[in-house]
Amino acid sequence: MTVSPRPLLRLWLASALVASAGCGGSDDASSGAGTDVSEVAGFKDLTFGETAPKDATQQGDITEDVAKDDLSPTDTPSTDATTGDLSAPDLGPDLATDLAPDLAPASDLASPPDVAPDADLVPDLTASPGADSDSTAAPDVAAPTDIAPDTGPPPLPKTDPTKWGPYPVGSRAMLWYDVARARSVTTQLWYPSKAEGKVVTYLQVIPGKAYGDAPAEPSGGPYPLVLFSHGFKGVNTQSVSMVEFIASHGYIVAAPNHAGNTLFDFTSKDEDAAQAALERPKDVRFCYDQVVAMNAGGDMLSGLVDLSHVAITGHSFGGWTTLLVAGGTIDIAEAKAACAAGSKSDIFCKYLDYWPATGTVKLDNPIPNLEAAIAWAPAGYSSFDGLGLGKGLTGVQVPAMVFGGTLDATAPLDYEITPIYGGVPAPKAKAVLTDGGHMSFTDICSVFIATIALKEFCGVEGMLVPAKAFPAINATSAAWLGYFLKKDPGMKAVLTQAWLKGPYPWLGFESVGL
Repeated sequence: MTVSPRPLLRLWLASALVASAGCGGSDDASSGAGTDVSEVAGFKDLTFGETAPKDATQQGDITEDVAKDDLSPTDTPSTDATTGDLSAPDLGPDLATDLAPDLAPASDLASPPDVAPDADLVPDLTASPGADSDSTAAPDVAAPTDIAPDTGPPPLPKTDPTKWGPYPVGSRAMLWYDVARARSVTTQLWYPSKAEGKVVTYLQVIPGKAYGDAPAEPSGGPYPLVLFSHGFKGVNTQSVSMVEFIASHGYIVAAPNHAGNTLFDFTSKDEDAAQAALERPKDVRFCYDQVVAMNAGGDMLSGLVDLSHVAITGHSFGGWTTLLVAGGTIDIAEAKAACAAGSKSDIFCKYLDYWPATGTVKLDNPIPNLEAAIAWAPAGYSSFDGLGLGKGLTGVQVPAMVFGGTLDATAPLDYEITPIYGGVPAPKAKAVLTDGGHMSFTDICSVFIATIALKEFCGVEGMLVPAKAFPAINATSAAWLGYFLKKDPGMKAVLTQAWLKGPYPWLGFESVGL
């Protein structure tokens, strides 16, 4: 049978954060500035093909320090109800305040220094670096047919994936409600915008770069759609250093909250987490459907979403969700057998008792035109393929990139990241942050109190600092999306260990089928 997926920072924080640290991350802060591509050999004197619209101004980087005056809300983005017959439930004043980002004047923000690359390690992009390879055999996903074949030295990227993109970014909160499931799917949107309004402060303490409710910038549209799934007991604004960066490169990003599994409403019951696992992929699909409706209606994003190019991304539990949305399947009986056999990948074992005894978990109504997936620190490999039968991940239908960190004890490389990478079909890639932790893919550790309350995760000795982690994550992710969604063949040269080890010597990269 088929089981369809169905039916801080408001500190309360120290206690809520400690409880929330499981398999997911939390929130959002400044992204470290990436390496200026003009400083990289082979990119020097390069003029990129895409430029900002005339009235768009470059959004500066921000510091990780939050001024006291920035901790109080000033404005909040509008909270639009869903289209059609759907109506938003009454979330109560406290929850509504927590969910809505605060807005601070852009002038309050300062720029941190860039992380300088080691020039001696930066290769020349005009050369033809060899493709990295992996010996893992897996069925191949057909490579995009509309990317021109190689005819010599690789072309240069149209945009600089190491820096903030050509667009300012707007952000908007949507209070969507799925009537069929009686379930709130509150969603945060990021999109190319005019540089107008006040800059968002998320969860009242984490500064962003986006302008709250800014008018969309239509000149570069329509823009591909990127969906983001947050971590276990996380929140949809937990990784803004990544999602804002992606939006600045000309994408619309939609991130749903997974009700019952966020910072605001989680419980300690395994039964609730087990149910949340089944609901998560459906939340993503519902979010996609609402964006489709916005694109067709009279909304300010109407006609600006390129629904022919879609990607799914996620962190931790959201990375697991990403694999399901991308076509992965779970045989419940085999997953239970793997747990009984003592699989090291046991993070989902305590939830399986609340699932049916047998059957298959998958997304029955796949998202159309899905072309790429990025799973940041995913866990739960045994739920897909704990018996080594090679079935659960072979259904992933899009090129997938899997990120991990050498200091991540929640999603260890040996029995989570590497097996997941081995199980998905090519084209595929694995990126590993040396000294990266499970929270390196979120902004929560840039909040001072979190370094105390989440010492186990944020206070790991030797853990890579955000000013190094985010530039590497962002550049690699932007290149992956640029290659597979925007069909930019120049991004292929970036997606190699030979190039990435220059600006980011702490990042390891390998791939098959690129």
